[in-house]
Amino acid sequence: MSVRLRKLIGTFGLLLLVAAWSLMAMALAQSVLADVNGLPAAVYYVVVGLGWVVPAMALVKWMAGPMRRQSRRPSRGERARPAAAREDGGGPDAEAGSSIIGR
Repeated sequence: MSVRLRKLIGTFGLLLLVAAWSLMAMALAQSVLADVNGLPAAVYYVVVGLGWVVPAMALVKWMAGPMRRQSRRPSRGERARPAAAREDGGGPDAEAGSSIIGR
């Protein structure tokens, strides 16, 4: 399936998800939280208000299609090997025999 078709289906899926989630959250709030005030109601609305994000993330990931493998880049903790340790002897400055300090 092409990424374009996945995005079209996913867009309608997200709209359906948000509409269904909000209707279910409102119905549950009316039946359970009718007599509750204050903090419990606020916690319920925060949790339910952010709860739709988890299924939406899975849907968006599916919409993006299969991920291609990329070359591994060094992380922040890893350092590049110094020019002297490389097989070629260094970068463009190694050919000229000059260093940044000597310029």
